[in-house]
Amino acid sequence: MWPPSMRSASRRSKWDATAGSLLLVLAVVSGTLGEIDVTIKIPIAVAENSTVKMTCDYDLRSMPLYSVKWYKSRDEFYRFIPKEMPSKSVFPLLAAKVDFNRSDDHSVVLNNVETNLAGKYRCEVSTEGPTFITRTESSYMHVVKLPRGNVTAHVEKPKYALGDTVRGNCTAPPANPPANITWTVNGHPVA
Repeated sequence: MWPPSMRSASRRSKWDATAGSLLLVLAVVSGTLGEIDVTIKIPIAVAENSTVKMTCDYDLRSMPLYSVKWYKSRDEFYRFIPKEMPSKSVFPLLAAKVDFNRSDDHSVVLNNVETNLAGKYRCEVSTEGPTFITRTESSYMHVVKLPRGNVTAHVEKPKYALGDTVRGNCTAPPANPPANITWTVNGHPVA
């Protein structure tokens, strides 16, 4: 039989191990060890034919990264899995637009963006097993078609006196969204 001091030390050791395991289980269940932070940065609006860098920053709290996946609407178009060779994959939806060499585990670069690429984009980050914690963030990107060419303005007369009514026409080239035209007189907007 063990002396009393050894018995209490043995019981204490078993209690410490049991309590430690219980606290670990409670921490995982309560989410304190299972939280990861993900932040997405996508421009709200970009010009047609421009290059766009979308960023997905994450803090995995010392857990290993399993994957980073990018989606447009519901369709995956880019994936980064560090343990696969190659670690980067591009899918048909945007294969021609993804700049493979400039995209990585935190960002994806799209070249020559067209108006049909406006929409909701989502970044999904997952940790390695056995927990496989996944967090998703999304944002919307508008693609604007800037007007090509100049605005033209025509008025009925070359000169007007104070109090005269001015009749005129101002036309802007097609754009999406349409151009917002404001008339001014001597730098002051006209109602």
